[in-house]
Amino acid sequence: MLDFMKNYEKHTYALMRIMAGFLFLWHGTSKYLSYPRVSPAEGYVKILGGGIELIGGVLIMVGLFTSPVAFEVRLGICSEEQTSG
Repeated sequence: MLDFMKNYEKHTYALMRIMAGFLFLWHGTSKYLSYPRVSPAEGYVKILGGGIELIGGVLIMVGLFTSPVAFEVRLGICSEEQTSG
């Protein structure tokens, strides 16, 4: 890595974590709370998937339990893709 970029390494990591958490939060709100209404989710995808993304997104944004939460959110997304398609 370039020397001048090492000063911004922590800031960049935090920005990426906040953006990824916000995207999980956005998708979780769409599924769990139906806002904004993008696509209707039904059954356990709405309850389980939306809840995992909603809570996981907040935890990732804050920085608590980042690695286990990211793994759990990814598992939830994989299970949703397998059941919907």
